[in-house]
Amino acid sequence: MQESLIANYDSFAIIDDLLATGGTAKAAVEIISSMDKSVSGVCVLVELLALAGAERVGVPVDSILKYSIWA
Repeated sequence: MQESLIANYDSFAIIDDLLATGGTAKAAVEIISSMDKSVSGVCVLVELLALAGAERVGVPVDSILKYSIWA
């Protein structure tokens, strides 16, 4: 991520299609935070509940569809 592209903004929301283990979302939060910016939350289309990724991200997570293989 190029710092010059986000220099004029202070707060971000991360949008993604799928939250599984939370690794990608957590990495995005860490990269943005390392640039002295804040992340207000993550919004995903599908969350795989069995993998508990939302617990690892470190910011609020909102998902449109929550999928559990045991439901």
